[in-house]
Amino acid sequence: LEFRRVLFRSPIYNFAGWSNNDGAYPYFGGLTIGPDGAFYGTTTVGGESTACFGNPGCGTVFKLQPPPTRPTSVFAPWTETILYRFQPQADDGTVPDVLVAVDASGNVYGTTVYGNDQYYYWGLVYELVRSGNSYRKQVIHNFRGEPDDGAESFSGLVFGPDGNLYGTTFAGGGDNAGTLFQMVNSGGDWTENVLYDDPTNGTQSY
Repeated sequence: LEFRRVLFRSPIYNFAGWSNNDGAYPYFGGLTIGPDGAFYGTTTVGGESTACFGNPGCGTVFKLQPPPTRPTSVFAPWTETILYRFQPQADDGTVPDVLVAVDASGNVYGTTVYGNDQYYYWGLVYELVRSGNSYRKQVIHNFRGEPDDGAESFSGLVFGPDGNLYGTTFAGGGDNAGTLFQMVNSGGDWTENVLYDDPTNGTQSY
């Protein structure tokens, strides 16, 4: 007897795009499994049917959940909930093309490649604060570029064993070659620490 394992691949969700107030182009973000078992991710553009600095929408943060009861088919679609639609103001952030981190309370953390309260091309770090089924966005760090801070974070964020957030930037830091940074929470106030920015040993991390 010959046993074979057949793997099926079927989309669990098809994005509808900005013309339908949905996200589009989830390029590099990937998915994070939250404490509730849902998938969390980002789309580069979309969200609202308005232009955003030349893009079709400013991007979204979303959650995907399986059907609440056992589906009749393994191909049953999942349900998407958009947690936040980025707005066409530079200081809100745009192009959240990165992996998000989710804490035990369901708060979501991420970075945007662009958008800033001073210079559009630096980007920022944000938190989506969960309250029941709703989320409130707040900016917890605006990148300042070289020479003492990063800019343009393509990597997203991960939690370390110390409970702090870690990520990288593509630009900023020494010789504008990128940084490795840490976000530390102290009583609800976040502080960024640049841990590494030596341009002689690796540059521009995605």
